[in-house]
Amino acid sequence: MGDATTIKEFYDWVMPDLPGAVQAPALVDRALKTALRTFCRESEAWEEQLDSISLIDGQQSYTMYWDFCANAKRIAEVRINSSAGVTAGTEGEVQDASLYQLVKPDVVKLDEAIKPAADVTNALDVKLILVPKVGEFDVPVWFANDWIEAIVGHAKWKMAAMKNTSWFDPVVAAEGRFDYMQGLDECKSEAANGNRYTEEQHVLGA
Repeated sequence: MGDATTIKEFYDWVMPDLPGAVQAPALVDRALKTALRTFCRESEAWEEQLDSISLIDGQQSYTMYWDFCANAKRIAEVRINSSAGVTAGTEGEVQDASLYQLVKPDVVKLDEAIKPAADVTNALDVKLILVPKVGEFDVPVWFANDWIEAIVGHAKWKMAAMKNTSWFDPVVAAEGRFDYMQGLDECKSEAANGNRYTEEQHVLGA
């Protein structure tokens, strides 16, 4: 499969195996969006390093911001830096997961034990695991193309398994399920080896 930059191109990868579904474009659209959301939720592959947040003396809760139509599933990492570290351009110290929590939808709350004792500009760094919101197909292009086989596989699996439709095809459903599970296993293997991608690139188009 080649690169895709719009959901329409993902749609084009589904249709050759499910020609009968040409009469149900809304279902294919929903299947692709569900596939992307399911893959992100089950793999936790989509990590985003947020812009640094400024610490405020005595403040424990901080609102986080990101550029995608997505929900935070969990916090992958929190680092806290010193003023000297920020100036030097070094990374902050990784905090134990027991010392912070995600207050949904978009707040990180620091434990009393790591509450800042002074104002420090751009000293709090948070990495999130994101999942597209229901009905959205808003992810970085690099992410969509890295896992296009798995995402398309899931969509074909669920579409082809719809009985009493003109596109019902158990063989295509089985092949799609295989592609999805293979991609999911590969993604989890990469995570176990510490191979994650977080660079920001263009967002997938509509």
